[in-house]
Amino acid sequence: MKVFKPAIFIIIILNCSYNSFCQQAFIYTPPSDNESKYNTLFNAITEQYNTDIDSVSGENKKYIAELYKERYEHIQKQFEDKEVITWDTANNYLQMLLKEIRQNNPVLQNINVFIFFARDFWPNASCEGDGVIEFNIGLFNRLQNEDQVCFVLCHELAHLYLNHNNNAITRYVNMLHSSEFQKEMRNVKKADYQKNTMLENITKNFAFSSRRHSREFESEADSMAIEFMKNTRFNINEALTCLALLDSVDNDKYNISPPVTKIFDSKGYPFQQNWIKGEQNFFSAMAKSSQGDLEKEKDSLKTHPDCKMRIQRLTPLVQKYIKNAQGKNTSDDSVFEKLKHIFDYEIIEYCYNTGNVSRSLYFTLQMMQFYSNDVYLITNTGRCLNKMYNAQKNHVLGKIADAPSPYQEEKYNDFLQFLGNLHLQDMASVNYFYMLQFKEKFSFDKNFREQLNQSLINYNLNE
Repeated sequence: MKVFKPAIFIIIILNCSYNSFCQQAFIYTPPSDNESKYNTLFNAITEQYNTDIDSVSGENKKYIAELYKERYEHIQKQFEDKEVITWDTANNYLQMLLKEIRQNNPVLQNINVFIFFARDFWPNASCEGDGVIEFNIGLFNRLQNEDQVCFVLCHELAHLYLNHNNNAITRYVNMLHSSEFQKEMRNVKKADYQKNTMLENITKNFAFSSRRHSREFESEADSMAIEFMKNTRFNINEALTCLALLDSVDNDKYNISPPVTKIFDSKGYPFQQNWIKGEQNFFSAMAKSSQGDLEKEKDSLKTHPDCKMRIQRLTPLVQKYIKNAQGKNTSDDSVFEKLKHIFDYEIIEYCYNTGNVSRSLYFTLQMMQFYSNDVYLITNTGRCLNKMYNAQKNHVLGKIADAPSPYQEEKYNDFLQFLGNLHLQDMASVNYFYMLQFKEKFSFDKNFREQLNQSLINYNLNE
């Protein structure tokens, strides 16, 4: 993976508070993964996968094994794509928390657990099977404290302890190959009319059953997580605040529309209002026309559905244990806060490196509203626009920039519409004059100079 490495000129004092940490002249550089740890981790997961495959039994074991293989190949691809973080500081932090949870819960000590951060902007954590628990940095950087991190870890450990992932696969396969399901499918094949309707009804019933079992798993994992968490120093009341946060976690972290009319307005190339006109409201109108249907499915489409109900179910258990939890040591959030800050940049960098350039630029411009003099963010803006210019010039912009979609947030769709309205000359000119205004301030930075020079080359090609 080609990395983008501005030089670091300021050393951050490790014992400083988060506020002073953010106020200092922090210059992001992508942290280096530990390749040895990378290989060791993957080999351990592979060994666990082989053990799980060998343990499959029953008349449908062939089909169960096939799904185990798909699951393993998904994890393998994450390693190949460098999505897995083995940077020592981040990895050691997770291992420290895991060790503390396991030491205080003997039932977890004999279970193989392979936990890592994933460079994914999507706000989620998951128990993948084969002992794997992955924690997306897009969720970690939304959490408010280390107690909430502990609840997320305990929740995923509960899934692993209760064998939910493997049980779900077995239940799914056995249902598909059950005599009842096969009989219904044969009836569909024999029918002369309404085959689609019959198949749709079968699918709906299956989806409803799967969804019900999935929600049962979540409720069980929540309760078991409290049983694990109460034995630690962490505040179990934060389990409820964490679930409340997850109810709205699908919103962007910074949750603002990048003010492109201000960012890309310059004397050399003033902003043109037609860049933000056109079809930017198409999907908004589409959503309004089907508001009733969307409201019915709104909670189901969330990354974390049923949070309000989960809070209601979990509250009595938390209240039962909360008195015993009072007086425990509070969390030390200094490392937590530093990781959150760095992970904001990691998301941007990983989006760029994996070809999701429009997302990288979008997150960059959002974050820049809070860190306006950040050399990495400013340089990445130029880098993204240079790359999109070259892609547009070669008629492959769609490979690195998303298209507006009703399944994306409105703010992002509006931003994509802005990008879509820029002609080739506009993109080159906007970028050059944007970068030019920082020439004196950031001329010390090699990467900034490279992107400024590239923007000048692109600009001159269109003059």
